[in-house]
Amino acid sequence: MAEIVNRSNEEILPQFEEIIKLKLFSASEMRDIIQKHVQFEYKSVRREKSVTDYQQYISYKSDFLKLVRIRMKLKNVSRKERRKVEHMLVRHISKLYNNMVKYYSTDVSLWLNYIEFMTKERDYAKVVVLYDTLLNFHSSDVDIFISAAKFMMRYIRDVDLARKTLFKGIRVHKRNKKLYLELFKVELDFAARKRKEAKDDTEKLNNDPVLCGKTAEVVCLSALQVITDLDFKFSVLDTCTKYKFTRALQKKIYKILKTDHNKDPEMWKKIALWQLEGINFENIDMTGLKSKDLFKQRVWRCFHIFLKAVKAVPTEEMWFHYIDAFFELLKTNPDKYEFINKFLLKLLPHSNVQNLLKENHYLCWIENAEKDQPLENLMGFIDGSLKLYPHSVKLWLKKLQHCGSQQNTEELMRTFKLAHDNLKDEQSQYLLWQYALQSSSNFPLNEITEFFENMMKQSPVTYPALRLLYLDWIISKNDTTLARSVFSNVSRLPPYNIELYKKMIHLEISRQPIDVKYIRDLYEKACLYFGSTKSDLWMEYIKFEKQHGDPSSITMIYWKAVKQLEPSQSDNFIAEFSLFKIEC
Repeated sequence: MAEIVNRSNEEILPQFEEIIKLKLFSASEMRDIIQKHVQFEYKSVRREKSVTDYQQYISYKSDFLKLVRIRMKLKNVSRKERRKVEHMLVRHISKLYNNMVKYYSTDVSLWLNYIEFMTKERDYAKVVVLYDTLLNFHSSDVDIFISAAKFMMRYIRDVDLARKTLFKGIRVHKRNKKLYLELFKVELDFAARKRKEAKDDTEKLNNDPVLCGKTAEVVCLSALQVITDLDFKFSVLDTCTKYKFTRALQKKIYKILKTDHNKDPEMWKKIALWQLEGINFENIDMTGLKSKDLFKQRVWRCFHIFLKAVKAVPTEEMWFHYIDAFFELLKTNPDKYEFINKFLLKLLPHSNVQNLLKENHYLCWIENAEKDQPLENLMGFIDGSLKLYPHSVKLWLKKLQHCGSQQNTEELMRTFKLAHDNLKDEQSQYLLWQYALQSSSNFPLNEITEFFENMMKQSPVTYPALRLLYLDWIISKNDTTLARSVFSNVSRLPPYNIELYKKMIHLEISRQPIDVKYIRDLYEKACLYFGSTKSDLWMEYIKFEKQHGDPSSITMIYWKAVKQLEPSQSDNFIAEFSLFKIEC
């Protein structure tokens, strides 16, 4: 192994000689560099080496190359000398990569790292060879063919080599959409490049088959014969729209789409949405639209395409695409509400539409319609939405909000109870009660309090989070007697909630004068229910007695806590108590 390392060191010796000659590093730095190289060489030739050994060596050499370049720039080394040193270092790194991919040829990422390095170093001939070798090992990976073709077009600008690579891929993957699409892009890019070069030669632009896009058209139409699915045709047409000289081809593809997929809702949806992007292949009567606003013209075209669509394909899916598109427009363009709403008002009365509207559609329309729709119309629409989605908390909150604005407490309470009966899950109940309590000025206090407490008695286990919300609301009323009464009622019901006790203790301590006996009773009950796992609760109790109560009872509370707490919690408590004693 030593002989192999010595041979390797001899090979890289010229690098060090040149670097020493240029005085890029001090003598001590060079000793460290050479020693590091020798260590890496030993790792790379040992029998049980790993890919990590190579990666670390390559990483070190790449960093060393960067450092050498910086030092040469600072030293103003001549261009000839710089190239000589860089070439030797790059060649050595390339050799390391070669050895690594030879042993670990199945790992594509190693090949791609090698290709990336050589591309940065502008050794494009080497990259072409690497791609060729890589494709021999990994011809099953379509992305490598595409990556290779992109490299040929971008860096060496060789369209023939790009075509050859992609045709090789197509021979292996005969019906692969990505390869055909990439070949089509290559032809279009090449045509666009040539058109740019011949921009003043009108005859060539109009008659040359490559510059006119005829070659790309042959590739496109051949691909469409092999791959007939809708998504691929969309991809091809989307690609075409980026090149102005392909207008004739775009119309051909569009005609194929309409012929082959006239009964496919996805096709109609796509061409309708294309109108919003300014991609238009249909002659649409614009006489009904007086505005010259570009957005309005596009929406108008989109609307008329959807009208054609629901006539050609009168299915639920087609109607849903129609609905969804206009609600999405409303959501993303709230400033255009009045204009978009005209189309929605034409759409909503259709019997086909009523059962297809989703919860988010109703919410979107309600939120926008609140600006100008009469309350009567709005409430009718909300009622209709609740018949379809009776378990939607957001729709019920909308109804409560508008009931509240009418200041009819009887109707408000009736709606609230109806919402409560329909909303069964805890999260929805919480949001409902949160709204009711936050808007309590609209609700009759006695009725809402009585309703809540009756609900707690009927099903206490279901509503632990609501108790805290309700107690918070009662506390906000600044009625301590009522707060104590409510706390007494809700704290007895299982499952027990420590936050209720903490909330009540905080309220009582903030009052003046402090009722020490009542607070002590709260702490005693809290410790009884939660004292086995909450060491911090015991510490709060001790601090309360120290500050407001009877300091002589602290020792008794301490031993009580030690006995009641679980072992892990007990150790924490003893440590906290010791610190508390020191601070006191």
